[in-house]
Amino acid sequence: MRVGYKHMYFNATKQTFMMWTITMAAVLGFYEVVKHLLRLHVEGNLRYSMLFLLLLDIHPHYYSWWGYLNYFNDDFYSQFVHQLFFTVTELISSVIVVRMCSSNNSITPHQLIGVLSINIVHILIGGLDQFFKQLLFMDGQTFQRMRNLGFIIPDLFHIIIPILAYKKSRSLTCCKLLTRKESICLTCLTIALFLLGKSILK
Repeated sequence: MRVGYKHMYFNATKQTFMMWTITMAAVLGFYEVVKHLLRLHVEGNLRYSMLFLLLLDIHPHYYSWWGYLNYFNDDFYSQFVHQLFFTVTELISSVIVVRMCSSNNSITPHQLIGVLSINIVHILIGGLDQFFKQLLFMDGQTFQRMRNLGFIIPDLFHIIIPILAYKKSRSLTCCKLLTRKESICLTCLTIALFLLGKSILK
């Protein structure tokens, strides 16, 4: 099914104000992150593995921005809270990754736990059902399959790369990656976020 031209309305309304506010916040946030990364690159302190993760984050953040723009433009909010859960957790994950971009900052267990728990929950809540339904069983349109790949691939890399970077920085084996207390913390946080997400996305 072909989708027609999308109209955007810019009237003097609170919806337009929110659309411009979200857009300006996104532009300013992007500018500050790029400035920070350029400074780290010039100083020779940039972790390129974390830069790769931030590049993967562009699609999910762009999708969120475009989604909110459409919610306010169309006055249609049935998926607003659903999207808000993923946006907030994605932003938290990205902020942690930005902190890990500097090689002067050691990667801490708390940072690793934060990134892992968020992206595991993203896969459990938003990825598995769509992954099996639309990617493995080829159910849905091509754009839906590409969109879901654009979500699940960054989540997988946000699990694998931080583990490898943390393991390398501390010369640890996979079995001793986290202490028992840290493993319990990771499990509890993942379960809590999963339950919160499922309760919101009912």
